Amino acid sequence: MNAGFALVRDRADYICIHDIDYLPIWADYSYPDCPTRIVWFGLTHPHDYLRLFGGAVLFPSAQFAAVNGFSNGYWGWGLQDQDLLDRCIVAGLPIGRRDGTFGALHHSHEGTVAGTPTETAQRNLERFQSRRNQQARLMQEDGLTTLTFKVVESKTPAGDSAVVARVRHHLIDIGEPSDASR
Repeated sequence: MNAGFALVRDRADYICIHDIDYLPIWADYSYPDCPTRIVWFGLTHPHDYLRLFGGAVLFPSAQFAAVNGFSNGYWGWGLQDQDLLDRCIVAGLPIGRRDGTFGALHHSHEGTVAGTPTETAQRNLERFQSRRNQQARLMQEDGLTTLTFKVVESKTPAGDSAVVARVRHHLIDIGEPSDASR
């Protein structure tokens, strides 16, 4: 997601970080004054209303850059959204909520298998817990400023509409996680 932001940051006033498995039925995607979660109705698992910061989140570009984006150390499933919320709290950003309605797409879940956390989910949980009290320092050392990636291919999809003309598909190579980023 950091790479996606890096590719559009000079052309976007705000971004939407959106899980692919939630389809909007009704949601307000207009400009946010602060980081704003826009999904609530239609979530498939119970969540804490005040701590949920995933699914679909709007972010003013300047504020996403101010918290240094996401940590580059979360690979696979889990807790990158909560880590980003902690960065916002440390930075003193207010958190907005717009209770949009979404439909969840059924899919296999990378977080658990038969109720047991996967190795990836467990590794991300350990990383999240180890970072909790160091976020002020860590958010300066890990994120947009330490991002490395290479654009392998960039193209405009086929179509005639004015919207399609503004869309670019980028294939990127982000490499493999280093031990330091895990």
